[in-house]
Formats: sequence, structure tokens, C-alpha cells
Amino acid sequence: LSILRSPHDFVFYTYQPSTRLQMRTKLSMSKLREWLHETQEQRKEQAEEVCLLDQKRQADLLEWLVKRVVIRKNPKGHNMQLLLQFEAEEERVIRLVTKVQSQWRRLKSLRQAKEKTIDQYEKIYVREHNVYAYRNIRTDERQWEKPKLLCNDDLAEPVDEWRKEETFDPATGTKCHYYANYATGQSSWLSEEDAARLVQRRYRSKHESD
Repeated sequence: LSILRSPHDFVFYTYQPSTRLQMRTKLSMSKLREWLHETQEQRKEQAEEVCLLDQKRQADLLEWLVKRVVIRKNPKGHNMQLLLQFEAEEERVIRLVTKVQSQWRRLKSLRQAKEKTIDQYEKIYVREHNVYAYRNIRTDERQWEKPKLLCNDDLAEPVDEWRKEETFDPATGTKCHYYANYATGQSSWLSEEDAARLVQRRYRSKHESD
């Protein structure tokens, strides 16, 4: 390892004779001052330490720099890489930040998908089997298994009310309406009003015949 100094920067150079591998990196004086300042801020217990930039401490400065040279395998390739400790630390922080951002985006995507699933499905009661099933509101498809995106959560219990629904009749090739109560598992081609009128007509007809 060789360290060359100019008035403006330090140049770090390595050469491995067996492989003829050469590596080089540069450190500006302004960045060195910033690095030393950050290091001293992190080590306040050594505040009495004389600044390494003092001309009388050049040997100490070189020793300090040599201890902070990192030679490692380049994560972006198969060759070796020469860099300084603060650069390696900056890369580590960037990797951590990138990982956290990736996890946050993944969680956000899962949360959005879960919200869409909640809006797309509803829980319905199936009287024939005395169990609950899940209905796709848009397609009217039914399934026994809870949608996987709900994870440990579940949909709310169905409300005890009659609703007008639309379905496709393959016999006629047209859309038609029916009425369903998903809390009781009942369905009918008649609305509550039509059913009430039908009962009234039958009641009156029975009394008139009597």
C-alpha cells in the first residue's frame, strides 16, 4: 500500500505482484477534514487528542489512514476493490436504507392489496352447509377459503338485510335480478314488497273462497 500526498488530496495505491492487480482511490483534503471532525465528534472522550492535520503529526495521520483502508471483493463484480472506511460505511448505510425502503414498499403494496380484497369480497352464510363462505362482489363467484391476502384478519359478519343482486342467466343469455339475504343464506326472485303483496293476495283469495 502506498499513500501519496499533494496539497489538495491523498492518493491510495496498491499493487499485488503475483496477480498484477492495481487499485487506486483518492481522498480530498476537504473530505479528510470532514472525516476527522466526524470521528472526533463520535469519540468525545478523546477531545484532548491533537488534530492529526498538524504538520508535526504527519506520521500519526498516515498510520490513522492506513488502519482505515479497506480492501474487499467488489459487490458489483468479481474483482477486488480499494476504498476507505467512511466509504464502506456510507455504502453500508445506503444498503440498509435501500432494504428498509424496499420492505416499506412491500408492506405498503400488501396493505393496498389487502384493502382492495376487503372491498372486493364479502362474507356470506351458506344455509345448506351451516358455514360461511366468501363472495366476490364484482363477479359473484363464491369460495370456501378465506382470501389469502387477508392473512390473520377476516371480513365482517354479513348484515341481516335483503339486497337486490344481478346475475347472468345462461338459458336466456341476459342479465336478471334476484334478492339475497347473506346473513341468513336466503335468496328469492321476489323483493320483500313483491313477496308481501303475493302473501296478501293469497290470503284474500283464501278468505274469499271460504
